[in-house]
Amino acid sequence: EVTQVRAALPPGVTSAIENMTFAYASSAYGRAKQVQAVGTEASYFALKKYNLTSGRPFSAQEVTLGSKVIVIGTEVASHFFAGLDPLGRELRIGGSPYTVIGVLETQGSVFGFSLDRLAIAPYTSPISRVTNPRGDVRSFVVQSPNAVLLGEAMEEARGIMRGVRHLGPGDDDNFALETSATAMSFFAELKGKLIAFGTALPAI
Repeated sequence: EVTQVRAALPPGVTSAIENMTFAYASSAYGRAKQVQAVGTEASYFALKKYNLTSGRPFSAQEVTLGSKVIVIGTEVASHFFAGLDPLGRELRIGGSPYTVIGVLETQGSVFGFSLDRLAIAPYTSPISRVTNPRGDVRSFVVQSPNAVLLGEAMEEARGIMRGVRHLGPGDDDNFALETSATAMSFFAELKGKLIAFGTALPAI
């Protein structure tokens, strides 16, 4: 499905597979801790506008080879390699060892959730056994230079997906298309409900 959707996207659109889950990581220098494990492609770093404080992102060739290399967030670096340079050191996720090749700039947090617990590896590496053990693709991220082109890309993707899945004119989509705007509005609504709930409890 990814291959067909990607082929139908308008020129100028950037895309990347994104398989993501929480998993326990470990190293020789820190106790096991849960991280946000991401299996993706080399284009992901530009798409997400990730800058690195040290090292480098992995390359398209390393994705093709399924290399066991990983780029980590600052929280992962400080926990597993406190007082050390993490570059060239080993981080294990799901029992598989990865060589740290880069450290991301601090990302901060969104609604209290840290964005610096990231551990990003090629989706073709053994991290796939953790992020998508059934062999599927959890999501496909697309970035467009403008809203018009994004709308075109979404309609192209919807048409391809419906065709591939043999959905009739009256059938509902059995997949989801989401923009960053709709995702943020959902989290804002959720945050509002949590605040209201938190306020109501002391009142009761």
